[in-house]
Amino acid sequence: MAKVLLFSPPYIDTYGGLNIKKIGWGIPPAGLGYIGGYLKSQGIDVRIYDLMFEIDNLNQIRNIIEKESPKYVGLGATSPQFSSALVIAKIIKDIDKNIKIVFGGPHSTSLPEETINCPEIDIAAVGDGEITMLEICSDKNLYDIKGIYFKDSSGIHFTGYREFEHNLDKFPFPLYEHLAMKRYSSFYFGKSIGIISGRGCPFQCAFCASKIIDKGIYRFRSAENIISEMNYLYENYGFKKFSFWDDTFTLRKDRVIELCSKLAANKYKFKWTCNTHINAVDDEILKIMADSGCRIIHIGIESGNPDILKRIKKGIKLEKVRQAIDWAHKYKIIVYGFFMIGLPGDTVGSINQTIDFAVENKVDLAQFSLLTPLPGTEVWEQAEKNDGVSFATKDLDKFLRYGDAVIKLPEVNETELNKLFSSAYRKFYLRPFHLLKLTYKFSGLFNPLHFFKLGVSFFQFFKTKIKN
Repeated sequence: MAKVLLFSPPYIDTYGGLNIKKIGWGIPPAGLGYIGGYLKSQGIDVRIYDLMFEIDNLNQIRNIIEKESPKYVGLGATSPQFSSALVIAKIIKDIDKNIKIVFGGPHSTSLPEETINCPEIDIAAVGDGEITMLEICSDKNLYDIKGIYFKDSSGIHFTGYREFEHNLDKFPFPLYEHLAMKRYSSFYFGKSIGIISGRGCPFQCAFCASKIIDKGIYRFRSAENIISEMNYLYENYGFKKFSFWDDTFTLRKDRVIELCSKLAANKYKFKWTCNTHINAVDDEILKIMADSGCRIIHIGIESGNPDILKRIKKGIKLEKVRQAIDWAHKYKIIVYGFFMIGLPGDTVGSINQTIDFAVENKVDLAQFSLLTPLPGTEVWEQAEKNDGVSFATKDLDKFLRYGDAVIKLPEVNETELNKLFSSAYRKFYLRPFHLLKLTYKFSGLFNPLHFFKLGVSFFQFFKTKIKN
């Protein structure tokens, strides 16, 4: 029987009514996967459950707990997942109060005191979880384990922050052997899976939680280690397409060149995508990436207004964005732009500038998001102080990717933000020529019929939002 169970809470409800299961999308719990892989390598009996795909009702957790009889249960959660994770914890404690429940992930790291104050939670871990969880599961004295908040009869204790592990190659590949690997895919890239090749980001964007978790420190894996994982995932699970989930994949140009040279020489000829920052790409690196199988880059543009970009500390120039888009298209790389609506200082005019920028500058795919302040970020603090933005609600259950606005601006209320959000998708995607161009560009990546069904699902969803 498993001594340690790791649960990844379902995240379908965090998409605000967009049925991501229906459009065929899902990602594995990589963070828990790394913890599980490390625990197993150290002789710990561990099992991971991805509750997004393995259960239909949270009460089924009772059967899992009664069958496995774990000593420890680890739960990883973002802030929008926190409520469902807490329901899971309550179910477990109802079965056996002696089971120790450890919370980790972005929410626990951002709001550790709030997390540990929940009666069902015994330990709240902050930062990297591999070594911390190993020490917990090895029954080490909690006072001697760095990176945790815990409570006992004398109260709540914080043991201090753990130093970052810079040699990421020491951690085994994520433990995916018991997961529903056939369910994982990207809604625009087809059957694919994510790879974390590096952790952290040095940029200081006011809305990003990365610096809370990684303190602005960037660490990366070796090219050999990354290629080995990609080969392993293909040979064992059939994945030939990968998404690099690093916050900024191209931070180290020399590392990207080395990795791309190995990818270009690899016999499996993988296709891949990555996240990057405008200031971390140039013509040369994009050509090298394209030659090694890169098909899509995700770039955070956020706003089409220079003053808003300065205010959120994005550190980019719109002219450089246009240049990077042209470079990418020169090498037939699809550009997926991220944009935010409702940033501090936004007005109806600046939001429409953002929408127009996405439409006019040949971005292939655009994701528009209503600003959702994450705990611990600068925009969270600004919203608390009514500094250019304020909360319409602080109910984390409503902090959804495609939900209604949770903030308001001095010149734009929640209702207007919701209308602008729907308008952005309508203006960007309901262009016949653009849709034909997208179908052509994606035809080499997967069946165009899937892309059509995806478009129908999004259209129906946003049509409903417009009516409301």
